[in-house]
Amino acid sequence: MQLESLIAALPSDHPLAEKDSIDVADLADSPFVTFPGTGGSSVRDALIRVTHEAGFTPRIVQEAPDSLTILDLVAAGVGVTITVSSVLHLRRSGVVCKPLRGALPRIESALAWRRDNESPALRAVIEVARATIPTPLDADR
Repeated sequence: MQLESLIAALPSDHPLAEKDSIDVADLADSPFVTFPGTGGSSVRDALIRVTHEAGFTPRIVQEAPDSLTILDLVAAGVGVTITVSSVLHLRRSGVVCKPLRGALPRIESALAWRRDNESPALRAVIEVARATIPTPLDADR
């Protein structure tokens, strides 16, 4: 399990792109792109929660099924998003990521698999995850 911070991803020409960090309320007038409302995305739930706590309802103009597509939509200027810090390694031209100020929830992420699954594709995913995603268990190994 990993606890991830929430960050804002903005088009590089967004008025807030030059700031070191931003408040969620600073995004109130921006259009948003995020995960679909169906399917139970904890990232979308966190976006809705923190924008409501900041005093506004996000104007969601586009939904996409994965972080890569969401960041591509941000790069295209469709809108901004609030997402998890693990997307920082997905460097996209035209996108700037900014830390959000304030007390914000952290999102738990985890990867689970059956130990008896011998799939080479699964083994590759596990190897990449172990190499790139720090976990609390790493300190114990």
